[in-house]
Amino acid sequence: MHYHSRKLAILCLSAGIDWAGVAYAEPCSRPDLPPERRIASCTALIQSDELDNENLAHAYNNRGTAYQSGGELDKAISDFSEAIRLEPKDALAFNNRGIAYDKKGDFALAIADFSTALKLKPGDDRVLKSRGWAHFWHGDYDSAINDWGAAISIEWKHAFG
Repeated sequence: MHYHSRKLAILCLSAGIDWAGVAYAEPCSRPDLPPERRIASCTALIQSDELDNENLAHAYNNRGTAYQSGGELDKAISDFSEAIRLEPKDALAFNNRGIAYDKKGDFALAIADFSTALKLKPGDDRVLKSRGWAHFWHGDYDSAINDWGAAISIEWKHAFG
């Protein structure tokens, strides 16, 4: 069970909610499932009025990744933005929104989100790699090389992809 699903299960149990009856909860956080199933699951969670801000932010973030994997980038950005509004120190939501902006070709916005994610979680090699690509596609090759070099110094496997 994914970390956020376990956390939600504990939340449900502590609130007296029958976790077994919340069949829509776990699929929300499972990237191995088809996007439409994840979106439906996350939407049910979001509409349940059973989540605190932190878990609601996770549900929006998870639904955003499902939208993103289904190619619905504007909906993904909207959900990541809502997750950030609910939990403004969530580096993962900034990173995910940066990825969506990058896929749309909005490289300046992507770089800004990746930079915020790195302020919140310094030294994240995956974010450095992603920001490096955004710099590259934006035409700032020196910054791209700097970010990739930093990512490689943290995790050498980034030299290969």
